[in-house]
Amino acid sequence: LNNFVPETPRHHSVGKAHPMEEFSSLLRRLLISHGFLEIMNFTLTSPLKYYTHMHTKQADAIELRNPLSDEYAVCRSTTIPGLLETLSANKHRRYPQKIFEIADCLQIDAKAETRVRNVRRLGVAISHAHADLSEILSYTHSINTLLGCSWTLTNGKTPIFIPGRCGEITLNGSPIGILGEIHPKILTSWELEKPIALLDIDLDALFQELAQKPQPTPRK
Repeated sequence: LNNFVPETPRHHSVGKAHPMEEFSSLLRRLLISHGFLEIMNFTLTSPLKYYTHMHTKQADAIELRNPLSDEYAVCRSTTIPGLLETLSANKHRRYPQKIFEIADCLQIDAKAETRVRNVRRLGVAISHAHADLSEILSYTHSINTLLGCSWTLTNGKTPIFIPGRCGEITLNGSPIGILGEIHPKILTSWELEKPIALLDIDLDALFQELAQKPQPTPRK
C-alpha cells in the first residue's frame, strides 16, 4: 500500500444517491412522521422462523445448501417474519408499537441469470390492544396519497391473516402487496400477546410505476 502514488482521476463525475434510495428515503420520512420506528433485520433467517412460526410450507424462499448455522439458512422473500420477530422480542416494551422496515429480499426468478433477483420491499406493523385492519389501511392510503399510484385494493385470502380481515394490493393486474390482521395461531407461535396489523408491499413495482409517469414541468 505504501507504494501507491496519489493520482488525480482523469474523469470527473458528481456523486449522488441512487433514485431507488431517494424513493426509499421518501417513504421513511413519511412513516417516521406517522410515529413509526425503523428496524433493520438480517436477510438470512431460520426455517423455524420462516416456515414453522408462520405455519406455511410454501417453498418460496431460497435455502442455503451448506449453512454455517440453522439460524441463517434461509434467504427471506418478505419482511413479515422479521417484523414479527422484532415485536416478539420487544413485547415487554410500552404499547402501542409501530415499526417498519425497508429491506432487500430475494425471490426466485427463472428468467434471471442466477435464477434469483433482489426485490426492495416495505413492511409496516402495528401492535396494541386495538390494532386492526382499518388502522393499517389508513397508513396504506397515506402511502398511496404520497406516491399517487394507481393500485387496486381487493379482498385477500392470505393464510397468515384472519379470514375477512385482510386485503391484497394489485398494480397493473399483478399482486404487489398484502395487508391485514395477523391470525391468532401466528401470534401464538411467536408468543405475542397483542393483536398485530401488518402491511408488506413490493417497492420495486411502485418505483417502476412512478418512473414511467411524466414528471411535472418546474415553474420558471
